[in-house]
Amino acid sequence: MQWIKGSEPIPEEVTGYMKFLREHVPTLDDVIEQYILEALTTFNREAYFAAAVMVGAASEKAVYLLAASLLNALKPSRRRTTLETALNKRQLFALLDCVRKTIEDFSS
Repeated sequence: MQWIKGSEPIPEEVTGYMKFLREHVPTLDDVIEQYILEALTTFNREAYFAAAVMVGAASEKAVYLLAASLLNALKPSRRRTTLETALNKRQLFALLDCVRKTIEDFSS
């Protein structure tokens, strides 16, 4: 039970968890917030698979938001065109690959 003494929010305390999240992500997307709230609710009802699905949906939304932001930051290029196509066609795996490669390029 040492984890409960930590400063990290715990999913069993939904109000505190959401407060922590909103404080640390002041521009939290409304859709992501709703998915996380639903994930916490289903987790506390011991519907763990449903909770995992909701976290996955929140993550997917975050990837699309990241890609859109990245698109705005890129100059016209083949990479930008690939990213834009994947974003417009909602091709998640192509989008993830393009985002990963772009981040790797900026990191080198």
